[in-house]
Amino acid sequence: MQAILNYSEEDVPELIRNIRTCESLDKVAESINTREQGLDEPELDNSSTGTNSIGVNSPTFESQLSSKMGELRMDAGSRRYIGATSNLIYLGSSEQSEEDGDPYLQQKDPVTSWTTVTRNPETIMHLLNMYFTWHYTFFTTLSKDLFFRDFMMGKPPQSSSIRRKTEYCTPLLVNAMLALGCHFTSHAGAREDPDDSDTAGDHFFKEAKRLLVVDDAYEKPNLATVQALALMSVREAGCGRESKGWVYSGISFRMACDLGLNYKSGSQHASLSEEEEDARRVTFWGCFLFDK
Repeated sequence: MQAILNYSEEDVPELIRNIRTCESLDKVAESINTREQGLDEPELDNSSTGTNSIGVNSPTFESQLSSKMGELRMDAGSRRYIGATSNLIYLGSSEQSEEDGDPYLQQKDPVTSWTTVTRNPETIMHLLNMYFTWHYTFFTTLSKDLFFRDFMMGKPPQSSSIRRKTEYCTPLLVNAMLALGCHFTSHAGAREDPDDSDTAGDHFFKEAKRLLVVDDAYEKPNLATVQALALMSVREAGCGRESKGWVYSGISFRMACDLGLNYKSGSQHASLSEEEEDARRVTFWGCFLFDK
């Protein structure tokens, strides 16, 4: 299809004839690739038995075609799925090494650095434990190990020289988790109004909503934002506000597609570790669970 679109008018009929009369599309693909590389074209044998003579390690016609459909790219520090209809797919990767700039050291008080609602580390850890005990086990939408790895480093300081980010933990995500954790405890810090049980988690949820606007989270798709929005959606639905819940879940699912979580990262511009691949899969299936 790519060749048909790009070939000159006089060359297209011959290409169509080869496609219609060949026994192996792989041979046609090889001929097209050879032509694009400026080499002598191999003769197409229309009496081929249909076996792939390109070689075991050569790309097949299907893989070459699928590579034209889109790929994962780095965009502002976050991997996004760039579709074939976007000219962005022809731009180079903007990925930068995490080793650039100064190293990010652990903060002195990492636990309390993620929220402005409370400065009590015991309260924060208690609410997180409530979330992981009662909610995470049913709606798993993030990698617990990666989350705590970044969480215990603390929120990165607001310094332009710091390039290394805590990708799997953000203030938005932490406050969303704390808001949910408040619904499973009678702890004094779990309610905005200690005398009103209906206000459980409201203070942390307000902080999460504030961060959505202040940090322009809508404009910066990443895994943690997808996870936070999904948690905010189920929290609102659980409080009887399903319409608001659908708004948050809708943004979450759309952002998940924007990040290409429903695709495998086969692109050379988005080489991921097995740990990162697993985190993406967990988030995608978490979104699937929330939707159902």
